Amino acid sequence: MEEAGEQLIIGLSPWTRVDADKDKLAELRLAAKNRNVVWLTYSSLEGDAEERAVEPIGLAWKGSAWYLYAYCRLRKDSRTFKLSRIRKLRVDMEVFPRRKERLVDLDAKWGRWKMRSYITMVLRFHPRVRVRVEEYFGPEQMTVEEDGSLLVRSEHPIDTWLYGLLLSYGPDVRVLEPELLAEEISGQAGRVAELYGQFSQ
Repeated sequence: MEEAGEQLIIGLSPWTRVDADKDKLAELRLAAKNRNVVWLTYSSLEGDAEERAVEPIGLAWKGSAWYLYAYCRLRKDSRTFKLSRIRKLRVDMEVFPRRKERLVDLDAKWGRWKMRSYITMVLRFHPRVRVRVEEYFGPEQMTVEEDGSLLVRSEHPIDTWLYGLLLSYGPDVRVLEPELLAEEISGQAGRVAELYGQFSQ
């Protein structure tokens, strides 16, 4: 392409993690190919670290992150592990027997599990954040109201990432439905306000 005078760069990692997972990807890909057991030090969302012995099956790019699909010997079931939460890894010389589940089977299972945690939400955005709203939700999920505000109806997994996304809009978004999500955002915004309240005193 360069010889033809064209240039193209495809960057799939967030700006701050361009090279962070390269070594992990290479080691895990080789371990999956050779069926070597891998020992992981894995952190939960709460920051608790735990060592796991896993049998890697393959890797997948989901949303904006890399995931390892593997059989977890601790849980005695297949699991997905987000690479950014793997603090340490060590490839063992032990070779595990091939299991029945293929990578495509695990991916389908992961998709079904994620869908169970989806909610339908209705959001109202201020017109000044229209570009951001279009970029994330897409114009097909938007309705422009008479006053210019944007009404968005969308399905989304309910998790800490969603809370962070909505809070990043500050006062430019209001959760109309469901009430449970609105209460959670209100509570988190209140705790943030309390944290910084000392500076206004």
